[in-house]
Amino acid sequence: MLTGTTARKALDHPDLVPPPRPPQFSEGATAALRDAMARFSGPADHAARRQPIVELVASLDLEDVTRTSPRIVRELSRDVETLRWAVPTYTLAAVLGLAADREQVRSDTETIARVIGRNEPSSGASDAATGRLHAACAHHADPVAAVSILYQNHDATASLIEAEVAGAFNGGPGLVGAATKRVAASAVTLDEAELAVGDEVTIDLAGMPYGSGPHQCPGQRLAEAIARGVVEALR
Repeated sequence: MLTGTTARKALDHPDLVPPPRPPQFSEGATAALRDAMARFSGPADHAARRQPIVELVASLDLEDVTRTSPRIVRELSRDVETLRWAVPTYTLAAVLGLAADREQVRSDTETIARVIGRNEPSSGASDAATGRLHAACAHHADPVAAVSILYQNHDATASLIEAEVAGAFNGGPGLVGAATKRVAASAVTLDEAELAVGDEVTIDLAGMPYGSGPHQCPGQRLAEAIARGVVEALR
């Protein structure tokens, strides 16, 4: 695993790219969604696919977000485990103007997160969930960008809420760094690491919860606004 300054260099390196679609995917709507997401795109497609996400995030009213997430907390239980999984998607369903039932949106986002983010096999159920999310986001200029925001926020903002609540009330640790993977598209030297074409590396995101380089998370302020609303409501 690459750590510290080497990890940051890896995230910034143009020839270390997201890995290809893993074998648990069968052809279908979930596989097509992953293939179209900026997060998993190589240099040739990444910038064009990222820009609609950046623009959509920028168009959202963060004050609306900070009003909406505390309201949702007050509607639900005060159990943090419930809140951290429900509030991010419920809030986004509201501010993205999704007509679909918010719990259906949360459930469908959870389904694709289990496949795309947690390596469960794709299935008819995940393809159906993908189709419903596309339909819910069809009024946006780029529905994949809207679905990508739902997906990106699901696990990441849940972790952020857990860490923020722990820090605010329990003196707990800050956000624990996750990890991401990259594949060498050419021979790459990073400090002591020598990578041949096709080598896959795991990059420790400790200290970089939003990443770095061209794939740095475009939704940092959005996620922080949601988490801040949860903490303020619990107070």
